[in-house]
Amino acid sequence: MNPLECCERLPLSLRKPTKLDIGAVRPWLRYDFDRLWGTSADGERFAYYAERGEPIVMKFEHLENEFFANGLQKVNVNRAESIVRFCERYGFPVSSGYDGAQRLSLFRSRFKFLRTNFQPFRSEWDILANENASAAGAPLFSSAYSNDDKALLGRRPYYLSEEARRIHLNDRSVVGAISEAEIIQTIRALQVSTALLAAIGYGVENHATWGASDVAEYLCDRSHMAQNGVTFFLLSTDDALLKDTRLMSYDTLIRKSPDFKSAVQQGEEAGFNTRAGYTSSLGTGLILASNTANAYLADSLLSYRFDANAVTDVMVEKSGNAILAMWAQAQKKTEHILTCRAEDHAQYGCLPEAIISQFGLLYDDPAEWRICDNCGRIFKKYREEKPGKVIQKTRFCKRSCANSYSKKKSQGLITEQSV
Repeated sequence: MNPLECCERLPLSLRKPTKLDIGAVRPWLRYDFDRLWGTSADGERFAYYAERGEPIVMKFEHLENEFFANGLQKVNVNRAESIVRFCERYGFPVSSGYDGAQRLSLFRSRFKFLRTNFQPFRSEWDILANENASAAGAPLFSSAYSNDDKALLGRRPYYLSEEARRIHLNDRSVVGAISEAEIIQTIRALQVSTALLAAIGYGVENHATWGASDVAEYLCDRSHMAQNGVTFFLLSTDDALLKDTRLMSYDTLIRKSPDFKSAVQQGEEAGFNTRAGYTSSLGTGLILASNTANAYLADSLLSYRFDANAVTDVMVEKSGNAILAMWAQAQKKTEHILTCRAEDHAQYGCLPEAIISQFGLLYDDPAEWRICDNCGRIFKKYREEKPGKVIQKTRFCKRSCANSYSKKKSQGLITEQSV
């Protein structure tokens, strides 16, 4: 590959990588469930899932290698059957935008005593007042892209989960409940953040040959990142050239946006190098987006693992962490609920915690990022690679890609020189 022009190079000086604090990955619970419809107190009809029966304990090993780039990216959040299949196999992806994992756990254990001790939040304002994970939720509460579904961007999905729990509060046949909107929001945030950070990771290691346009084109390929749903983190409102625009390459945006094409023509007529100007801004936008996505994943891990009962005033004071102090204060307000929580709350985690942990472990792995010679996906680990066995420098991300490449080569469809 030829060296990149300066405008194409990612501005790595703007990167603010946040190390993901990966600890022991806890198992999580998966239940059979029904997809139902309910009506919220303010009159909205919404889909939700109601758990039933006995749980199946899911473990970290149940996720295939680089699950975040494979099974996760295959979920189409615009199709209920795709969401249902995913949840049936792996469990519910609860949100870190509020204390979603803790709320679901509390609801599941509401009949620990003779009567329910769970009190659903009554409004989005109640959620805001009791919010323990605003740091992780902040990137999910706004969007500049006009085609995004505003109902999936704020706290509304959490309120609908609480409404589903209100509906079944005294129903002993229902174990847990969560809104489909919360599941969609969580899946999309994980799909976009992990794909973005993998692409940036490859760009960092190949800084001289893989730049802003390459990252953008990679992310716009639905085989690498799911395209359906909210485009969290890939939006910009600060830069004039990127305003209200999903972060895509110069050529792609010209094809898709008549307004941008018109602006380019005006700029060129005025003597500006529009490609260089836009691409430079694109690189900045992608790096800043990756910083936000990285912070989201780090804050999510804190949210999923947070236990206010284990936080002392001395710990808060020593940490100087305003978010930690806020979480502890908010949690103490509901201490009477938390004392009645399931005793296995600390024993079990949740699906997103496992996904983020897997991504974090891979991100810190010294292996280099590579691009599969067959499907073009960025990867580090061979899909079928077993624990304790490392397949060095493989050109393919999985066995089927190696077989497909060999077949195409034998048919004369590709040559080694063309790769």
